[in-house]
Amino acid sequence: MVTLKDKYDEASEWYEQKYVEGGWETNPYMKDEYDAHQFWMSNGEVGRIISLGIGSGQDIEILGNPHPKTFVGYDMSEGMLNNAHKKFPEYTFKLHDCKDYFEDHCDILVSMFGTPNYIGLSKLLGHYRKLKAKHVFFVFYNENYDDGFGEYYHKYTREELEKVLSTFNPIIEPLNENYYIVKW
Repeated sequence: MVTLKDKYDEASEWYEQKYVEGGWETNPYMKDEYDAHQFWMSNGEVGRIISLGIGSGQDIEILGNPHPKTFVGYDMSEGMLNNAHKKFPEYTFKLHDCKDYFEDHCDILVSMFGTPNYIGLSKLLGHYRKLKAKHVFFVFYNENYDDGFGEYYHKYTREELEKVLSTFNPIIEPLNENYYIVKW
């Protein structure tokens, strides 16, 4: 049986060329990352950041290149982490299935573009509490998006996100036609 980890390890071989090369200026697949970056640069927070599902490291650029001592990226794919380490050797990356809890702490919990939907909102909130975070920055697939990687992941409408997260007084906005940004 092919797992989600296997799919991302395989994707790590072609992902950089398709989704990253050329950057925001020339690669049409990077528009989502650029839009998330623009939002973060206008609404970001300062502090120690943990990114769940760092992939090949795009979160670092989206977050405006935080200082390496204030950032740790977790991911279940060795291939993706190898790509991230090649591009950002000064940063810390850890192999870990983000569905599982771990010991660490942060001020800002980040999870974008797929991982929040694979983990699910209740698990993300569990990480938030366990890591003693004060802020979050999540980018969820919207209810109509199909990423083609997994057979099962959680889909949320904006209304569902607003209802479940109301006690946090979040900012919830669409990020183009495929995603919702959640931040508090």
